[in-house]
Amino acid sequence: MAATDTRVLVTDRRQLNVYETDAAGALLRRASYPFVGTAQAVAISGALGYVASRSDGLSIFDLGDPAHPQRLSVLPTTGPLLDVASAGSRVIAVGPRGLHVVDVSQTSAPVLRGSVALPGSAWRGGGR
Repeated sequence: MAATDTRVLVTDRRQLNVYETDAAGALLRRASYPFVGTAQAVAISGALGYVASRSDGLSIFDLGDPAHPQRLSVLPTTGPLLDVASAGSRVIAVGPRGLHVVDVSQTSAPVLRGSVALPGSAWRGGGR
């Protein structure tokens, strides 16, 4: 799960679910986006959503219209991704093959900027 003050992203591993808060603070489900593979974790930054997948790599979504999320791009990875975090124009993703830094300044063409292997089971991200 990931959230801003007005949006919440949740994955049940088969789809990305987009929620929005109304004026009273109640959550309203706006949309879902199905995944063929397994959506493992999500991150959000402004109107952009990021999905780490066990099979698809890193997906970037435009959430400008929460009722109609648009997949902007996919960055395939050599192994599964298990967690993701947004850090400005960069996204940090982690999986069994290491920690990956992705430049997302061009959302239609994300670029892997670097990777590093992690010792032991450090990639597990708190037991995921």
